[in-house]
Amino acid sequence: MKKILGNIALILGTILISFTFILTIIYNTLISTDWYERVYISRIPSALYCIYLIVLLILITNYPILKKINTKIVLSFSLILFILAGLYLVFNADPYLRNADQMWVWNAVKNINNGNYVDFEKGQYLNAHPLQLGLVTFERLIATFSENITFLYFLNLLFNIGSIILLWLISKIVYENTVVQNLTAIISILFTPLLFNTLFVYGNVYGLTFLLGAVYTQLLSLNKKGKKRIIYGICTVTLAGMAYLVKPNFEIGIVAIAIVYFLAIFGKKHYIILALGVLLVIPTVNIALGKIYSYEVNRNISLSRGIPKLTYVVMGLSEDSNGRIGWYTGYNDRAFSDNNYNTDKAEKLAKKDLRIRVDYLKKHKVYTRRIFRLKLISTWTDSTYQSIWNGPLPT
Repeated sequence: MKKILGNIALILGTILISFTFILTIIYNTLISTDWYERVYISRIPSALYCIYLIVLLILITNYPILKKINTKIVLSFSLILFILAGLYLVFNADPYLRNADQMWVWNAVKNINNGNYVDFEKGQYLNAHPLQLGLVTFERLIATFSENITFLYFLNLLFNIGSIILLWLISKIVYENTVVQNLTAIISILFTPLLFNTLFVYGNVYGLTFLLGAVYTQLLSLNKKGKKRIIYGICTVTLAGMAYLVKPNFEIGIVAIAIVYFLAIFGKKHYIILALGVLLVIPTVNIALGKIYSYEVNRNISLSRGIPKLTYVVMGLSEDSNGRIGWYTGYNDRAFSDNNYNTDKAEKLAKKDLRIRVDYLKKHKVYTRRIFRLKLISTWTDSTYQSIWNGPLPT
């Protein structure tokens, strides 16, 4: 049964990755770096396919070299290039945060550390986005060392280096193949959004490193015995909790880690403890943060309040005047503010709007197919949005 479930997971994963790969070699999406985030979708120029072919030929012809060369040398050389590029970026980028979530979170960090709790007041940032409290907490710790923006960039660079090393270590466990390990190191530094994310101070970089750390320690816990298995299992739960703390979006990865432990139960039943432990980090972090800040601010703070998640679903199915489909339109913020910052009333409005939108999509099937097609393309074929756009650009 374990082998069958593992093969199913492998097949599904291959299908999803292949689908994304096909999209990226056919389409290219650019998002304007201004506040309007205009979406431009185009086909990949035919000349670029020649580059694809050349890269493929280089990989094929260098296969014997990749097979023989020491993987630690490849990793070291790749890291040196990444570090040099990263240091240049860190110390030459403008030392300010873009006027978006990353700046608002950082402002809240400085306010709270100074004893000012204005961000928790009605209509303010943390009142609308209490799920950011985990990142705020982590960055409050960082701010005790320095509030310098360049320092934040440098810290992101260190975490990115950690992610590359962890990916390489994971490849060593999963694939006992020198070529795969060498390609992992090379492709990691060629994935330029990772480099440019050094300037995106918003928890993504921290969370990715923590999650990869959780995956790595999970693999070790599955391959060790006795006390080492327990120690690595505890590390997995802890790192998964840190990933969720700084970025709740990583709960998808946390659920995946839990599923792996559940599959391992077919071999050894005690893995159910680790599976449940990983899943429990989500409510544990939420409850703990609510309790801590309720005590500090002296008012009731709950991470289940603020802007309802359902408003994001409505926004994700909508198209705005700029032709953006499923991108940020401000609907979530408006639904919350128009209902006097009341979570229950905003959710009630979202349910009503969702029914209206779904009914419209059902009646206009040609339009529905078009917007979902464009939504998929624009979501998966822009390699710069979550890196370049979020850097220190003027708005």
